[in-house]
Amino acid sequence: MFYNRGVAYGNKGEYDRAIQDYNEAIRINPGYADAFNNRGNAYADKGEYDRAIQDYDEVIRINPEDAVAFIARGLAYWYKGEYDHSILDCDEAIRIDPSSTEAHFNKGLAYAGKGENILAIENFDNAVRLSPDYYARTYIDNNQIALFQRTVKIALDALGEFISGTDNYDTATKEYYKGVWWLFSNNQVRARRCFDKAKELGYEDAAKIDQHLGNLK
Repeated sequence: MFYNRGVAYGNKGEYDRAIQDYNEAIRINPGYADAFNNRGNAYADKGEYDRAIQDYDEVIRINPEDAVAFIARGLAYWYKGEYDHSILDCDEAIRIDPSSTEAHFNKGLAYAGKGENILAIENFDNAVRLSPDYYARTYIDNNQIALFQRTVKIALDALGEFISGTDNYDTATKEYYKGVWWLFSNNQVRARRCFDKAKELGYEDAAKIDQHLGNLK
């Protein structure tokens, strides 16, 4: 009862009420990982990242193989500017679930925060190859829309800076990452042109191009 009502309050953006109900659910069942996770989400939505991290810590203590909890804690660390901690949590999430688009993308955000744009775009590329439609999804929650817009802008800026400002990479490599840029911009036609051009120019990792082109069919 308390847990379900907490979920309902959280969906309405009434985070304090949600937290109160999750408190009760945890009091009744101190090992209730989902209640800790959702209370952590509520604290994160309020911007109380330290308290969110404490709850995600508890989820991971209960279930050390919970990839979602590592992703959530890593994002909380990202908001705090603790990018190395964020990367470590993303690595754990990827170890548990190598196909996690969100973990690869968030790892890219952390590297972008550190100013390491080459590592950032490698992870953004991994994310968009794993789930090419991920960034075209429609979000209902306003906080998710804001996060989506903010993080995709970071990805686009990092990719754009690489494409326009790097002289150490050949034309094929730049065409490849232009294709990734267009995917983040949700323009599949231009993305396909860039990937085809990169392949024509002999981009060194043809398997990546084939995966992107296969996703665009």
